[in-house]
Amino acid sequence: AIMIGDSEIDAATARAAEVPFVLHVPGYRKASVAEIAPDACLEDYGALPAIVARLVNGRSPR
Repeated sequence: AIMIGDSEIDAATARAAEVPFVLHVPGYRKASVAEIAPDACLEDYGALPAIVARLVNGRSPR
């Protein structure tokens, strides 16, 4: 499982579920990207397949 979200609450939910979190950067959030510390950042959904593949294979997509 991988969670995609756009807020601090989404990130906390992913951590509680112990799944990687992908931050949709253009979405709603109050904290900085650095404060949220996602496993990956997504600006365009076209990049999602590559991000998921990297997370599934255990490599950091950053």
